[in-house]
Amino acid sequence: MASVIPMPSAVVPPLSSTQQALDAWHKLVDENISRMGKLYQELARIEGRSIEQMGQSIDEMAKVLKESFSYASQYSSEWRRVTLETARRTAELLTPRL
Repeated sequence: MASVIPMPSAVVPPLSSTQQALDAWHKLVDENISRMGKLYQELARIEGRSIEQMGQSIDEMAKVLKESFSYASQYSSEWRRVTLETARRTAELLTPRL
C-alpha cells in the first residue's frame, strides 16, 4: 500500500494566511486604482484648462490678425490717395499754363 507523504506546513500555508494575503493584494490593487482615478481627474482638469487657454490664444491671434488686415487696408487706401494726389500735383506742375 502506498503511503501518503505529509506536506510540511511551510510549503502549504494555512487558509487564513492565504486569505490575508489575498485581502492585502486586493487592498493594494484598489488603492492603486483609486490613485489612478485621482490622477486621471487631475489630468482632465489640466487638459481642460489647457484647451481653454489655447482657445483664448486663438481668439487673441484672430483679433490681432483682423486688426492687421484692417491696418493694411487703411495703409493701402492712404497710399493710393497720396500717390494719386502726388500724380495730380506733378501733372499740374508739368502742364504749361497759357
